[in-house]
Amino acid sequence: RKELFDRLQRYESPQALRAIESYLNLSDQHGIDPAKLAIKFCDTRPFMGSTIIGATSLKQLEICIDAFDLNWTEDLETAVNALHLEQPSPCP
Repeated sequence: RKELFDRLQRYESPQALRAIESYLNLSDQHGIDPAKLAIKFCDTRPFMGSTIIGATSLKQLEICIDAFDLNWTEDLETAVNALHLEQPSPCP
């Protein structure tokens, strides 16, 4: 989308890049694909009525679907909450 529409600059700020790196490190520490981490996070929020996924390849679709089988642990919840507290709004 960045290549198609030049309007995603808010995701290129230093604070955005730090947040992205933090979540990538978290997913790496737990051996979880970053997309799976993000999708499962959405799936575990009680206030969300649905989790929308999208893919442009079969591999991406498999990752998205497999995310729903990920075991969301208390350790993951705690780690994500800690990262959020460090950078509550990295891409305003």
